[in-house]
Amino acid sequence: MKMKMKPFIVLAHHEPQSFCGALKDAAIDVFTQQGYVTQLSDLYHMSFKPTADWGDFVSPNNPDYLKYGAEQRYAYENGSLSPDIVLEQQKLSESDLIIFIFPLWWHSVPAILKGWLDRVLTPGFAYGRNQTFANGPLKGKRAMLVFTTGAEPERYDSKDDLGILEHHLHPIEHGTLRYCGLDVLPHYAAWQPAHVSAEQREKYLGEFRERIAALLEENRLE
Repeated sequence: MKMKMKPFIVLAHHEPQSFCGALKDAAIDVFTQQGYVTQLSDLYHMSFKPTADWGDFVSPNNPDYLKYGAEQRYAYENGSLSPDIVLEQQKLSESDLIIFIFPLWWHSVPAILKGWLDRVLTPGFAYGRNQTFANGPLKGKRAMLVFTTGAEPERYDSKDDLGILEHHLHPIEHGTLRYCGLDVLPHYAAWQPAHVSAEQREKYLGEFRERIAALLEENRLE
């Protein structure tokens, strides 16, 4: 029986014509061809605010001292998070597959995506006491990192060069996504798209389309 997947893409790239943008378009195209409606948060296009501050709370519990995590929990439980956070949490709640597309900068995500994680994954909504990993509130959903690099893949094979890629991804995949209960799918990396041939870029897009199509097939068989 075909299960209706609800994909959600979070894009963190400043240039719409970038290869990250092409990966986003490729994913949406495959989803659309198969009859799925994709939710999208294009963070730069939205001018998403990455900084965590008083503006995240409509009615702070303690306006004299900002203890951010405590205010997040209070605001989530009392319905007083800022509207932009509420909207992103709604998208996340309604989805069962979240794809993060971004350039790998300084072995991590761009600041705007880090801010999305900091502000949207609030206590109560995404984690809590005795509500982490297998018991995390977001269990049953899947997440996937899709990113571009500025270096060749072999440079991520040695701790003496750029370091082991899985080590760089661990804080995001394990310390953030799995921590909140998400099942993390194998990542997809497009290596040096700005420095390879047009044929290689098309190959990347073809491989990525196949990955998305495989996810849809797996979803039908579950």
